[in-house]
Amino acid sequence: MNDAERALRGEIIRTCLAMEERGINQGTSGNVSARWNDGLLITPSGLAYATMAPEDIIFLTMDGTAHGPHAPSTEWRFHLDIMRERADVDAIVHAHPPYLTGLSMLNKDIPAVHYMIAAVGGPSVRCAPYATYGTEELSRNALAALDGRMGCILANHGVIACGANLGKALWLAREMETLAQQYTIAVSVGTPVVLSDAEIANVIEKFKSYGPKRKDEAALKVEAPAAAPEPAPAPEPEPEPEPTPAPAPAPAKAAAAKPAPRRAAKKPAPAATAKAPASKASKPAAKPAPRKQAAKAAAAAETTVAAEPAPARGKKASARAATKAPKATAAPAATPSADQPAEAAPAKGSRTASKVARKKPVARPARANSKTAG
Repeated sequence: MNDAERALRGEIIRTCLAMEERGINQGTSGNVSARWNDGLLITPSGLAYATMAPEDIIFLTMDGTAHGPHAPSTEWRFHLDIMRERADVDAIVHAHPPYLTGLSMLNKDIPAVHYMIAAVGGPSVRCAPYATYGTEELSRNALAALDGRMGCILANHGVIACGANLGKALWLAREMETLAQQYTIAVSVGTPVVLSDAEIANVIEKFKSYGPKRKDEAALKVEAPAAAPEPAPAPEPEPEPEPTPAPAPAPAKAAAAKPAPRRAAKKPAPAATAKAPASKASKPAAKPAPRKQAAKAAAAAETTVAAEPAPARGKKASARAATKAPKATAAPAATPSADQPAEAAPAKGSRTASKVARKKPVARPARANSKTAG
């Protein structure tokens, strides 16, 4: 599929959508075709217009062979026969507009009640006899009604509008519906006046350089919506000159270059954590050993005993001396350790001190007995 074919397929889809927008067709009842190469492109059967893509349009050769993902429209036969017989027709629109379809139910032609009937090609719009849709008989009846005309009514059915392109065919279908509406209004009020064949021939001659040509080719051609013009690319900004870096003093550069080593030299001081256990461990060493404490206590006791006065002569003197002797001050008791035997604590009071003195007599200097000496 080349670009030209894709564009024509897209125009067929837009023509179908335009029929609904202009009120001349409903649903999927109508169909559209356009001549292409040695055949024609036609809408598929039963596919909603809003869902169609260019690939859905069917290519039909002149021998009736269809190419595409769907079956062609059920009315493909009269589309094909009209294009075979009429070299001046390159596009066909088939629809079921309200007023034209209403007249088709009466099997009535539209007479020349308005000069715009000349756009169809003659002094009347013929109504072809009824035949079942999609049949060869309907195709023959349509061809006969189109003799010397670009459009016709299909009895109890709808309308066929032809043109040199899709825009002209669509425009003619809408003009024929307008004529049918006007004629219906006229006959509902009275009997309309019909123009002569000569007058219609005169109008047809004038239309060759006026009216329908201007509307068809200039104003009403079905085209894709014009795309918004792309904005012109903004001019690239000129590169700004790079600023010349100011020369920095050498010491500043050296200082800035050595932040990493300075950080690396800093190490967390583990001394606080290591010293804590050491200080705790040194506390027991500060206490005097239990053995030393015991020795000090014993020495204090001996000093106390040594300081006592010698016993007086006789029993009474000894008692008086014992009474007057000062009491020894108790030394602090030593706490025995787990691995050393506990030593005897120093004696408390004078009596205990005297017992210790008896066990460990202190050598005293001999005194001369007055009685013995005398």
